[in-house]
Amino acid sequence: MPLGASTADLPRGPARSLLDAARLPQAVAVLSVAPKGTATPPDVAPFDAAPALELEDYARFRARLAVRGEDDVETLRNYGVHSPSIKEALREKFAARFRQDPEAQQQFVALVQRFVAELREHATKR
Repeated sequence: MPLGASTADLPRGPARSLLDAARLPQAVAVLSVAPKGTATPPDVAPFDAAPALELEDYARFRARLAVRGEDDVETLRNYGVHSPSIKEALREKFAARFRQDPEAQQQFVALVQRFVAELREHATKR
């Protein structure tokens, strides 16, 4: 989880139980949402600096980071994330979307679970 975050910051309901069941700590980090009205730290890039990813692409990105590690250079490069501030801007962009659209959040969680399972299955076949 991000520094300073707690489980109280996690979304409630089905999305949280899906994450708990899948034990996807990296996906949990992306779903932690700052309370409304919280200022964005000055070292965080604005939303428009974040790569334009569709929900499915963002789920693949988060799944790869969950499996390969949060700082996997290849994954970050492949998704156009060239700095920690851009990664944070992307996270916040989707966190804002999930606050507005809980169904999108549930779809995201299901996609991350599927992609993580696929990546792990592929890794065991090597």
